[in-house]
Amino acid sequence: MNERNKILYDFFKSLMLFFATISVGLIAYIYISSDYNMLPIFATFIFLFLVVVFAFIALDYANKLE
Repeated sequence: MNERNKILYDFFKSLMLFFATISVGLIAYIYISSDYNMLPIFATFIFLFLVVVFAFIALDYANKLE
């Protein structure tokens, strides 16, 4: 694995951790305060988290094909 791919791995792992942390915080906030107006923001963070996860998986498969 070359240096560029290692940097991309670290970047995607950091993004996954960021979006997961924000999503858990939003879950706790929505559960405690019953503020359902935050659900679209929560859905957006979940969508972005899934995009990053799929990009990470695609990068992993692309490296295995090399």
